[in-house]
Amino acid sequence: MSSRIPTPARLQELFRLQCFVFGKVHNPEAKRIGTKVLRESLKGPQIRNYYYPSKQILPTPAKLNKIFGNWTTVDPEEEHRLERNEYLRRKGKGAPKKLKEKKVIEKKRK
Repeated sequence: MSSRIPTPARLQELFRLQCFVFGKVHNPEAKRIGTKVLRESLKGPQIRNYYYPSKQILPTPAKLNKIFGNWTTVDPEEEHRLERNEYLRRKGKGAPKKLKEKKVIEKKRK
């Protein structure tokens, strides 16, 4: 019984086809070609967002409300902050309420 041993050229062609099918890089000489670096995501947007956050560029809803008096906008971050504070206050872990009596006493002293 004779065994069929594939030729090196046939194995090379199979390897090339396998790389094509699975989206890999065909590099039979195993040279340094930089595909690992090229596959990484670009770092430019991350660096730009770190040094130039978009919040400074765009006006906040609070600023828009000040500019346009009759125009009301909702600030999702502010809503979340207020809900969180209310939740903590109900649990008894929030900041204490400001005392109005203290202000009255200070006014009497003056």
